[in-house]
Amino acid sequence: MTAKGRAIEEESFRIVDLEAGPHGFSPLEWPVVRRMIHATADFEYKELTRFSQGAVEAGLKAIRRGRGSWWTPG
Repeated sequence: MTAKGRAIEEESFRIVDLEAGPHGFSPLEWPVVRRMIHATADFEYKELTRFSQGAVEAGLKAIRRGRGSWWTPG
C-alpha cells in the first residue's frame, strides 16, 4: 500500500472508531469488527457481530499455519 493509501485507511479507521463509540469487543475482536464496518460502511456490524470464545485466536493460528479461514452466520 502506498503512503497516501495508508494515511487514508488510518483516517478511515479513526472515523470508524469515533462513530462506533464504546463497545464490548476484546482487543483481538475489535480490529475484525472495525474492518467489517470499514469495508461495508455498515455500523450495524457492531451490534450484530458475536464471537465464539477463542475464535479470533483460532483464526490467527490457522492463518499462521497457512490455512484459510471461514465463518458461519449465526
